Amino acid sequence: MHRDATEARVAALPLGGGRAAAMLGTAALNDGDLPRAERWFGASLAEDSLNVNALSGLGLARARAGRLVEAEPLLARVVELKPGTPQYHRDLATLYMRTGRWQAASAQWQAALPLEPRAREAWLGLSASLAQAGRPDSSVYALLAAREALPADPGIASALADACALWVASAGERGDSRDFARAWAVFSSRFPEDARVRAWRPRAEALLGRGAP
Repeated sequence: MHRDATEARVAALPLGGGRAAAMLGTAALNDGDLPRAERWFGASLAEDSLNVNALSGLGLARARAGRLVEAEPLLARVVELKPGTPQYHRDLATLYMRTGRWQAASAQWQAALPLEPRAREAWLGLSASLAQAGRPDSSVYALLAAREALPADPGIASALADACALWVASAGERGDSRDFARAWAVFSSRFPEDARVRAWRPRAEALLGRGAP
């Protein structure tokens, strides 16, 4: 009862443009009340179909409820309307990753990064989506760029080591000697004390023709 009365007072504020309802939707979304959030965001859009906060909020509410197909056009529309806001690119990238659309996800992470180059989440998301798209070398190079932007971040360093190991393993499995040499050079030079480098070194050097005669 108290909540309903408070919401009624906020909804009656003469803010225009669906802003009052969007505020109430955001509060409900932050509380995890997805049905209530959806109702308020819908009310906001009924007043102003281009209210970006309501479009984004409704998309997030549906995504969090597992209704990804319904969420996608809303989040994509927000990116079209506000391409200069990195969070909107990240939200759409996250949805694409949840649906296994790795190339589309990587494009959104790449769009977000120039807008916020120190966003750790975006660098990790870009690397993960590239790896899942079958581009382990690009995944590594993304994290090498991330190290330049965030040199003291241990999470980036750890992710880079793992990405290097994946690149080495992938090239080895494919029998691509040139790609293996590239991958091994990066991994062994940057992480010489990594347990995987020490364990793999004899076989790697044998494959590269550097073993003892």
